[in-house]
Amino acid sequence: MDDSEVTDRLLAIAGRFFELPNNTVLAAATPPFDTSQPNFHNTKAEFQSEMDFVLKALENVQGLFGMYIACHNEKAILYTESKNVSDYIDSRARRYANKRPIENPVELVNDNAIRMGLTLSTLYLLSENRASLLARKQELESQEAIFWSGKGRAPNHYARTIALRFAKLIAQKTGKKPTFGTSRDGAHPSTEFGRALEEIFEVLGIEATVKHPAVWAIKQLTEEDLKPEFSGIIGALRAQPKTKLNDFSHL
Repeated sequence: MDDSEVTDRLLAIAGRFFELPNNTVLAAATPPFDTSQPNFHNTKAEFQSEMDFVLKALENVQGLFGMYIACHNEKAILYTESKNVSDYIDSRARRYANKRPIENPVELVNDNAIRMGLTLSTLYLLSENRASLLARKQELESQEAIFWSGKGRAPNHYARTIALRFAKLIAQKTGKKPTFGTSRDGAHPSTEFGRALEEIFEVLGIEATVKHPAVWAIKQLTEEDLKPEFSGIIGALRAQPKTKLNDFSHL
Protein backbone atom coordinates (compact mmCIF):
# COMPACT_ATOMS: atom_id res chain seq x y z
CA MET A 1 0.00 0.00 0.00
CA ASP A 2 1.57 3.29 -1.09
CA ASP A 3 1.40 6.59 0.81
CA SER A 4 -1.58 7.95 -1.15
CA GLU A 5 -3.60 4.80 -0.47
CA VAL A 6 -2.74 4.99 3.24
CA THR A 7 -3.82 8.64 3.32
CA ASP A 8 -7.09 7.92 1.49
CA ARG A 9 -8.01 5.09 3.87
CA LEU A 10 -7.18 7.13 6.98
CA LEU A 11 -9.21 10.08 5.68
CA ALA A 12 -12.15 7.78 4.99
CA ILE A 13 -11.96 6.42 8.55
CA ALA A 14 -11.76 9.89 10.11
CA GLY A 15 -14.63 11.05 7.89
CA ARG A 16 -16.98 8.77 9.80
CA PHE A 17 -16.56 10.95 12.89
CA PHE A 18 -16.46 14.50 11.50
CA GLU A 19 -16.61 16.46 8.25
CA LEU A 20 -13.25 16.69 6.52
CA PRO A 21 -11.97 19.99 5.06
CA ASN A 22 -11.74 20.26 1.30
CA ASN A 23 -8.31 20.07 -0.27
CA THR A 24 -6.98 23.11 -2.11
CA VAL A 25 -4.65 23.58 -5.05
CA LEU A 26 -1.83 24.50 -2.68
CA ALA A 27 -2.52 21.71 -0.16
CA ALA A 28 -2.52 18.09 -1.24
CA ALA A 29 -4.35 15.45 0.78
CA THR A 30 -2.56 14.56 4.00
CA PRO A 31 -3.40 12.08 6.78
CA PRO A 32 -5.86 13.42 9.36
CA PHE A 33 -3.26 12.93 12.12
CA ASP A 34 0.47 12.36 12.44
CA THR A 35 1.30 8.72 11.60
CA SER A 36 5.05 8.87 12.17
CA GLN A 37 6.71 6.87 14.91
CA PRO A 38 7.96 8.90 17.86
CA ASN A 39 11.64 9.72 17.73
CA PHE A 40 13.31 7.43 20.26
CA HIS A 41 16.58 8.59 21.79
CA ASN A 42 19.60 6.41 22.51
CA THR A 43 20.39 8.09 25.82
CA LYS A 44 18.61 10.22 28.37
CA ALA A 45 21.10 13.00 27.57
CA GLU A 46 19.92 13.02 23.94
CA PHE A 47 16.31 13.07 25.08
CA GLN A 48 16.92 15.95 27.50
CA SER A 49 18.81 17.91 24.86
CA GLU A 50 15.82 17.81 22.50
CA MET A 51 13.40 18.66 25.31
CA ASP A 52 15.52 21.69 26.23
CA PHE A 53 15.59 22.75 22.58
CA VAL A 54 11.80 22.50 22.24
CA LEU A 55 11.22 24.46 25.45
CA LYS A 56 13.62 27.21 24.35
CA ALA A 57 12.06 27.38 20.88
CA LEU A 58 8.61 27.59 22.44
CA GLU A 59 9.75 30.40 24.73
CA ASN A 60 11.21 32.34 21.78
CA VAL A 61 8.12 31.83 19.61
CA GLN A 62 5.80 32.99 22.39
CA GLY A 63 8.05 35.96 23.12
CA LEU A 64 8.14 37.15 19.51
CA PHE A 65 4.41 36.53 19.14
CA GLY A 66 3.72 38.67 22.20
CA MET A 67 5.87 41.50 20.88
CA TYR A 68 4.23 41.55 17.44
CA ILE A 69 0.66 41.04 18.63
CA ALA A 70 0.91 44.06 20.94
CA CYS A 71 0.35 46.40 17.98
CA HIS A 72 -3.17 44.97 17.62
CA ASN A 73 -4.10 45.85 21.19
CA GLU A 74 -4.14 49.56 22.07
CA LYS A 75 -4.11 48.71 25.78
CA ALA A 76 -0.91 46.69 25.48
CA ILE A 77 2.10 48.01 27.40
CA LEU A 78 4.29 48.07 24.28
CA TYR A 79 1.54 49.07 21.83
CA THR A 80 3.34 52.15 20.48
CA GLU A 81 6.72 50.46 20.14
CA SER A 82 5.20 47.39 18.53
CA LYS A 83 3.13 49.42 16.07
CA ASN A 84 6.06 51.61 15.05
CA VAL A 85 8.33 48.63 14.42
CA SER A 86 5.62 46.60 12.68
CA ASP A 87 4.71 49.49 10.39
CA TYR A 88 8.38 49.93 9.47
CA ILE A 89 8.87 46.21 8.78
CA ASP A 90 5.73 46.00 6.63
CA SER A 91 6.56 49.15 4.68
CA ARG A 92 10.19 48.18 4.03
CA ALA A 93 9.20 44.65 2.95
CA ARG A 94 6.65 46.00 0.45
CA ARG A 95 9.15 48.46 -1.05
CA TYR A 96 11.70 45.74 -1.72
CA ALA A 97 9.03 43.30 -2.91
CA ASN A 98 8.01 45.75 -5.64
CA LYS A 99 11.55 45.62 -7.04
CA ARG A 100 11.88 41.82 -7.13
CA PRO A 101 10.51 39.64 -9.95
CA ILE A 102 8.53 36.53 -9.04
CA GLU A 103 10.19 33.57 -10.72
CA ASN A 104 9.11 30.52 -8.69
CA PRO A 105 6.34 29.33 -6.31
CA VAL A 106 8.40 30.08 -3.19
CA GLU A 107 8.83 33.71 -4.23
CA LEU A 108 5.08 33.91 -4.99
CA VAL A 109 4.19 32.68 -1.49
CA ASN A 110 6.70 35.09 0.04
CA ASP A 111 5.32 37.98 -2.03
CA ASN A 112 1.75 37.22 -0.95
CA ALA A 113 2.82 37.13 2.70
CA ILE A 114 4.52 40.51 2.35
CA ARG A 115 1.55 42.13 0.64
CA MET A 116 -0.81 40.83 3.32
CA GLY A 117 1.55 42.38 5.87
CA LEU A 118 4.84 40.77 6.85
CA THR A 119 4.26 41.04 10.60
CA LEU A 120 0.67 39.75 10.31
CA SER A 121 1.85 36.81 8.18
CA THR A 122 4.57 36.16 10.72
CA LEU A 123 1.98 36.06 13.49
CA TYR A 124 0.04 33.36 11.66
CA LEU A 125 3.20 31.32 11.14
CA LEU A 126 4.26 31.78 14.76
CA SER A 127 0.85 30.54 15.84
CA GLU A 128 1.28 27.40 13.72
CA ASN A 129 4.82 26.94 15.05
CA ARG A 130 3.57 27.23 18.62
CA ALA A 131 0.94 24.53 18.05
CA SER A 132 3.52 22.13 16.59
CA LEU A 133 6.04 22.80 19.35
CA LEU A 134 3.40 22.18 22.01
CA ALA A 135 2.49 18.90 20.30
CA ARG A 136 6.15 17.84 20.26
CA LYS A 137 6.51 18.82 23.91
CA GLN A 138 3.56 16.59 24.80
CA GLU A 139 5.06 13.67 22.89
CA LEU A 140 8.41 14.11 24.60
CA GLU A 141 6.68 14.20 27.98
CA SER A 142 4.94 10.96 27.06
CA GLN A 143 8.28 9.42 26.08
CA GLU A 144 9.82 10.59 29.33
CA ALA A 145 7.13 8.86 31.38
CA ILE A 146 7.56 5.63 29.45
CA PHE A 147 11.25 5.41 28.62
CA TRP A 148 13.19 7.63 31.00
CA SER A 149 11.34 7.39 34.32
CA GLY A 150 12.61 3.95 35.27
CA LYS A 151 9.15 2.40 34.86
CA GLY A 152 10.09 0.27 31.87
CA ARG A 153 9.05 0.21 28.25
CA ALA A 154 5.48 -0.09 27.04
CA PRO A 155 4.67 -3.26 25.07
CA ASN A 156 3.98 -1.28 21.88
CA HIS A 157 4.59 2.44 22.16
CA TYR A 158 3.75 3.10 18.51
CA ALA A 159 0.31 1.54 19.01
CA ARG A 160 -0.29 3.74 22.06
CA THR A 161 0.93 6.84 20.22
CA ILE A 162 -1.38 6.31 17.24
CA ALA A 163 -4.32 5.49 19.53
CA LEU A 164 -3.72 8.69 21.51
CA ARG A 165 -3.38 10.88 18.41
CA PHE A 166 -6.59 9.47 16.94
CA ALA A 167 -8.46 9.82 20.25
CA LYS A 168 -7.31 13.44 20.61
CA LEU A 169 -8.39 14.20 17.04
CA ILE A 170 -11.89 12.84 17.63
CA ALA A 171 -12.20 14.64 20.98
CA GLN A 172 -11.10 17.95 19.45
CA LYS A 173 -13.36 17.71 16.41
CA THR A 174 -16.49 16.37 18.15
CA GLY A 175 -16.14 17.77 21.67
CA LYS A 176 -16.71 14.29 23.08
CA LYS A 177 -14.38 11.61 24.39
CA PRO A 178 -14.40 8.44 22.29
CA THR A 179 -15.42 5.22 24.02
CA PHE A 180 -14.18 1.68 23.82
CA GLY A 181 -15.82 -1.65 24.49
CA THR A 182 -15.73 -5.22 23.24
CA SER A 183 -18.37 -7.63 21.95
CA ARG A 184 -19.80 -10.28 24.24
CA ASP A 185 -17.22 -12.84 23.22
CA GLY A 186 -14.52 -10.22 23.91
CA ALA A 187 -12.86 -10.74 20.55
CA HIS A 188 -13.83 -7.60 18.65
CA PRO A 189 -14.32 -3.89 19.47
CA SER A 190 -17.97 -2.96 19.89
CA THR A 191 -17.65 0.82 19.56
CA GLU A 192 -17.09 2.91 16.43
CA PHE A 193 -13.81 4.25 17.84
CA GLY A 194 -12.52 0.74 18.57
CA ARG A 195 -13.43 -0.57 15.14
CA ALA A 196 -11.90 2.47 13.46
CA LEU A 197 -8.69 2.11 15.46
CA GLU A 198 -8.50 -1.55 14.50
CA GLU A 199 -8.63 -0.52 10.83
CA ILE A 200 -5.99 2.16 11.40
CA PHE A 201 -3.63 -0.40 12.95
CA GLU A 202 -4.15 -2.59 9.89
CA VAL A 203 -3.47 0.29 7.48
CA LEU A 204 -0.28 1.31 9.31
CA GLY A 205 0.92 -2.25 9.79
CA ILE A 206 0.79 -2.09 13.58
CA GLU A 207 0.81 -5.62 14.97
CA ALA A 208 -1.12 -5.13 18.19
CA THR A 209 -4.64 -5.60 19.52
CA VAL A 210 -6.49 -2.34 20.02
CA LYS A 211 -7.94 -2.87 23.48
CA HIS A 212 -5.05 -1.81 25.73
CA PRO A 213 -3.82 1.10 23.54
CA ALA A 214 -7.40 2.36 23.11
CA VAL A 215 -8.25 2.22 26.81
CA TRP A 216 -4.93 3.84 27.72
CA ALA A 217 -5.40 6.62 25.16
CA ILE A 218 -8.90 7.49 26.35
CA LYS A 219 -7.64 7.76 29.93
CA GLN A 220 -5.03 10.33 28.84
CA LEU A 221 -7.64 12.73 27.45
CA THR A 222 -8.31 15.91 29.42
CA GLU A 223 -10.92 18.65 29.22
CA GLU A 224 -8.46 20.66 27.12
CA ASP A 225 -8.57 17.96 24.46
CA LEU A 226 -12.32 18.50 24.08
CA LYS A 227 -11.87 22.12 23.01
CA PRO A 228 -11.62 22.97 19.30
CA GLU A 229 -8.13 23.80 18.07
CA PHE A 230 -7.40 27.51 17.98
CA SER A 231 -6.38 28.76 14.56
CA GLY A 232 -5.30 32.10 13.21
CA ILE A 233 -4.66 35.31 15.09
CA ILE A 234 -8.09 35.54 16.76
CA GLY A 235 -7.76 32.01 18.07
CA ALA A 236 -4.23 32.66 19.27
CA LEU A 237 -5.36 35.80 21.07
CA ARG A 238 -8.15 33.83 22.78
CA ALA A 239 -5.66 31.18 23.82
CA GLN A 240 -3.16 33.73 25.14
CA PRO A 241 -3.58 34.50 28.86
CA LYS A 242 -4.38 38.21 29.14
CA THR A 243 -2.07 38.64 32.10
CA LYS A 244 0.88 37.42 30.04
CA LEU A 245 0.11 39.14 26.75
CA ASN A 246 2.69 41.82 27.36
CA ASP A 247 4.94 40.14 29.88
CA PHE A 248 8.42 40.14 28.41
CA SER A 249 10.26 39.71 31.69
CA HIS A 250 11.61 36.35 30.53
CA LEU A 251 13.34 37.88 27.47
